[in-house]
Amino acid sequence: MDEKLIIELLTDVKGTVNSLTGTVNGLTENVNSLTGKVNGLTENVNSLTGTVNSLTGTVNSLTGTVNSLTGTVNSLTETVNDLKGTVGGLTEKVDMLVIGQQKIEADVAQLKDDMTNVKIDIKELKNDVANIKGENKVIRFFMEKIDEGINDHEHRIRAMERRLALHS
Repeated sequence: MDEKLIIELLTDVKGTVNSLTGTVNGLTENVNSLTGKVNGLTENVNSLTGTVNSLTGTVNSLTGTVNSLTGTVNSLTETVNDLKGTVGGLTEKVDMLVIGQQKIEADVAQLKDDMTNVKIDIKELKNDVANIKGENKVIRFFMEKIDEGINDHEHRIRAMERRLALHS
């Protein structure tokens, strides 16, 4: 073969190798960047898991509060019924029972308001949990995009390797 042709071929191969080296370095940086993003996403998932666990504990605690308030309402209702039974015909006792009953009814109304607020809080917590689950879908979407990018880079590298094999 002609020496000039060999030098040209070697120069072309060297240029291709340098280009591929740059591409590989770029891909390495991309993979390192993606690895950092995956680690960041993993931290977010762990943080979200902690938040879900915390919210679950709060919901359980609020459920216990609602159950306790229900027991209190039932107890107060029984007390009202007991007071009605003992009234008899005495006006003084009736007046005292009316006052006691009004207080109990006010307490029951307050407890009902409190239970309504607790139920609202539970609904909000359930919405928060649903939102967190939605964020997990977003994380999975980005993980799929990262995987697609890696696959694309692998295909490009294989194509470059085939071109190199043709030049050798």
